[in-house]
Amino acid sequence: MALLKSCGTVGVEANYMGNVWAGDYVTIEASQAEKMIFPSSTPFYGQDVPGMDLVKAIAESGEFSNGGTPTHHYIRGICSAYYMMDAMAWAKENGGITGENIKKGMYAKENWVPEGLEGVCLPSTWTDKDHRGLMTVAINQGSYVDGEVKIERIDETTLPRRDDWLGL
Repeated sequence: MALLKSCGTVGVEANYMGNVWAGDYVTIEASQAEKMIFPSSTPFYGQDVPGMDLVKAIAESGEFSNGGTPTHHYIRGICSAYYMMDAMAWAKENGGITGENIKKGMYAKENWVPEGLEGVCLPSTWTDKDHRGLMTVAINQGSYVDGEVKIERIDETTLPRRDDWLGL
């Protein structure tokens, strides 16, 4: 953030690209970024997607009950919790809630989206040979314009499941 803000202060014109942690409403506003490019795996809070109502209900029942804007990292956390909840429900029906059965529950579905989070959590598949559930990445551009953060999805890519990137 400091680099972006400093460059803006002295008039440096540059394009910036960051990792998943570089782009959210908070960092774009704090750095007053212009055209910051960054990846994400979920939409941003308040975007018009089917599962956003559940995200809002969760956020407003907890830490964001008095306002504020959850980051996409918070939304990724909701997706992770719901994948785990579904795997635990599967385990309960298939021999009991044990570590081994929960792991099998994570492998039980392909292109899996937790119910109620359609459009929020992207379809994911885990297997006993490959723990990379999601290979699709959204490419976003964020700017701070007239006192407001604007984030736009500009592309989406699906990464190959290369063996040398295997996450076990």
